[in-house]
Amino acid sequence: MVAHINRNYILVGLIFGIASGALWSSMPTLNWVMPIVVLFLVLFFTKDAFVAKNNYCKTFSYLAQGLLLGCFIMIIHGNHYRHVTETLFSQGNSVTTQAKVISFVQSAVHGQQMLLSIQRINNIDLPIYARPTVKAFFALPEENQPQLGEYWQFQIQVKPIIGQLNDAGFDSEQYYVSNQWHGKAVIEPEDGLNFRIKTSHSWRLWLYDKATSYLSGFDSKAFIIALAFGDRGLISDQQWHQLRDSGLSHLMAISGLHIGLAMAIGWSVGCAIKSLICGITHSSYSVFRFIPLIISFAVALFYAYLAGFALPTQRALIMGSLVLFMLASGIHWSVWQILLYSLSLILASQPMSILQVSFWLSFGAIVIIYLSLWFYLSQHQRTKFNWRQVVIIQLGLFIGLAFLSIAFFGGISWISPVVNLVVIPWVSFIVVPVIFLCLILTAIFHQGWLINDAGLINDSWLAQIWRLADLTLQPILWLLQLVEGAWLALSNYWSLVSVLFAFVLIAWRFRFYSTLYITALVVLLWQFFPARPKPEWQVQVLDVGQGLAVLIRKDQQSVLYDTGMSWQGGSIANSIIVPLLHKSGEHQLSGLLISHTDLDHAGGRADIESTLYPQWKRSSEYIEGYQPCIKGQKWQWQQLNFDVVWPPKQVKRAYNPHSCVVQVSDGQFNLLLTGDVDAISEIILIRDSQLSDVDVMTVPHHGSATSSFPSFVESIKPSVAIASLALNNQWGLPSQDVKRRYQQNAIQWMDTAYGGQITISIYTNGWLIEQKRINQYQPWYRQIVRKGLE
Repeated sequence: MVAHINRNYILVGLIFGIASGALWSSMPTLNWVMPIVVLFLVLFFTKDAFVAKNNYCKTFSYLAQGLLLGCFIMIIHGNHYRHVTETLFSQGNSVTTQAKVISFVQSAVHGQQMLLSIQRINNIDLPIYARPTVKAFFALPEENQPQLGEYWQFQIQVKPIIGQLNDAGFDSEQYYVSNQWHGKAVIEPEDGLNFRIKTSHSWRLWLYDKATSYLSGFDSKAFIIALAFGDRGLISDQQWHQLRDSGLSHLMAISGLHIGLAMAIGWSVGCAIKSLICGITHSSYSVFRFIPLIISFAVALFYAYLAGFALPTQRALIMGSLVLFMLASGIHWSVWQILLYSLSLILASQPMSILQVSFWLSFGAIVIIYLSLWFYLSQHQRTKFNWRQVVIIQLGLFIGLAFLSIAFFGGISWISPVVNLVVIPWVSFIVVPVIFLCLILTAIFHQGWLINDAGLINDSWLAQIWRLADLTLQPILWLLQLVEGAWLALSNYWSLVSVLFAFVLIAWRFRFYSTLYITALVVLLWQFFPARPKPEWQVQVLDVGQGLAVLIRKDQQSVLYDTGMSWQGGSIANSIIVPLLHKSGEHQLSGLLISHTDLDHAGGRADIESTLYPQWKRSSEYIEGYQPCIKGQKWQWQQLNFDVVWPPKQVKRAYNPHSCVVQVSDGQFNLLLTGDVDAISEIILIRDSQLSDVDVMTVPHHGSATSSFPSFVESIKPSVAIASLALNNQWGLPSQDVKRRYQQNAIQWMDTAYGGQITISIYTNGWLIEQKRINQYQPWYRQIVRKGLE
């Protein structure tokens, strides 16, 4: 018993050590390994001295050992990731590679995408421990498409992982690192440089192709493929929104629920086989007690293989294997011990998986399910199971996971408890078993000798069996349409409320009244004594890559200047601007200003209009429903003065020279928004306009040499100039001459490429400017993934 407790303390320390390592600001070199090992050995061999003193010293010793072990694992892993990334970029950005395709090919914005395991770079063989994984983008001829498991030679352009960093929105850098991907690659389209070295012998690909051939034309094809093979690339944006609105997104990722179902199916089959064998041989059940365990694990392993051993699948397999090991060995572990051992194994093998949303949702759901039953049931009732418990679990998951849902996704599905109460049993007992049946029958019977010689089954019969799988999903498709729009966007304030509510429930249930009083006191102090003074208003130059989007915010209301880029199936508006506003509780814009209608400035206009419903809209181009944004236009919003100084008139199509240039002022602080105005327009502007002293301005045209004319820069002469642009962009912006021009005029240069989101907070007696990448804490991996070619 004592040994178990000691082991538990060590594992708790290990978990905290690894978890903290994901947030270090820099990654220690391997030189730190030896001191950590020495310190660990000292604690290990002197533990008896701690035990002789008191329990607190003993506990501290075991926690410290685990913490050191966790740091050791994290340093090894972090340095390995850095080494593999440096290997990827060691031969330059244009390289010839030999690689294995390790994922299904999926559609991308401009062509297709897939994962590659790089095995050779420029005829240099890479050892197995130093082979990078990259996400490759390509547009090869349809008759010469790569397939899962094939070996190819590619001529590629290697690119570092450069994402946008804002207060909200998708974090691609964290996403790549959490999946253990080391970079991006763009495959050159020249036919002579790209060719197949070895064809695929992947049985998974064979079964995938057979399944997709039978599913052609089925409404539920995307969902069946996702549930059978873990490939979610066929799910459309509309279907993702429906899944989000219904709270069923978790069903489309093969993880704990699905692997658990596979184990349950395998267990049932194993028990049936055991009973049959024992009945025929008249043997004792104990002789064949391992049959259900073996078949259960085999079925789960088979399902994980079909899913490509994705990280969520690996996590579920590890936890399921621990449960099977416990049953096989006769050891009794509590739920908390199983959770602790699983978490330790997963983090030791996949330290960066702690950055994945699915990691927190998976373990959070397990903890909440157990706490929900613990909260509701008395000691003598805990072995009983009924539908009331199922309802309690769903309500517990809704309340407990609300914090994570709001924090990660910006809202909750208010209908999800009801929908999951119906759909999870249906999927568990109907849909997944039918899909399993389809896969097994296709795998077993789709062989020529069985079909043609024995005549047991034919293609038309298999097609009808797959049709049955489609029919089982029809009620879910109908339900998704029925509950569409049930998503409730909420600010981060509500995530804290959900945590507080759950905490109060637990404290009340177990009569921790003193805890309730302390919680109430902390909330009051937090409410009346904020961490920092609130600014009068703010300007946020968002990190949108190559484009522009600026938010002017005051008193929980905002005006947006430009919307950033859009692309097929998405936009900066939906991925960054809308989540950022929803995060602070704003669901409608006060106003929208479009400087001009180039794609990188107005690409998200339609999304903003349909999602944030601006109360007023202005543009220098004739657009229905828009007021003019031309010289001489003045208005006031929230005691802020807006003064348009360019262009002189509206046009049918607003290009760079027609950009709407606006000065925003509160009487003390002055901001100049310049769009993509060109040099000629700048000269006329400073000749004809009387601009107040400018404190901060956006750099015209992202720092292009066609703008920021010397006389314009010298005339405006702000304290700070901010350029919105992407790092290593294809146009080579900003022009170094332009950047130098600002700096020679004693103007501080900032850009979103290196600074991320730039926020200007204006107070009564001054203003403060912050760059998210520079002034706020950033973890070690950002420098590694972004520095590829710097």
